[in-house]
Amino acid sequence: MKNIKLNKLHWSLAAGLWWGLAIFALGLAGTFFSYGLAMIGVISSVYIGYAPTIIGTLIGTFWAIIDLFIGVWILIWIYEFLGKYF
Repeated sequence: MKNIKLNKLHWSLAAGLWWGLAIFALGLAGTFFSYGLAMIGVISSVYIGYAPTIIGTLIGTFWAIIDLFIGVWILIWIYEFLGKYF
């Protein structure tokens, strides 16, 4: 597995946007249908400002995109680093 390179920007952006979309959809479901309020409560303990409101949904979506973007970037960096030696 030598010289394995993934495009960190593309993978991180794609993952961040997908997770952001999921958080956005859950927030809207909580806002309009009171669906998933327990899940929103759990996620709001991680994403400050996330709540079943329009503004809370937008804030949570922002945090979700940033969170997974950074997480996937680090994961790919570790993958490439270990790929050099194993």
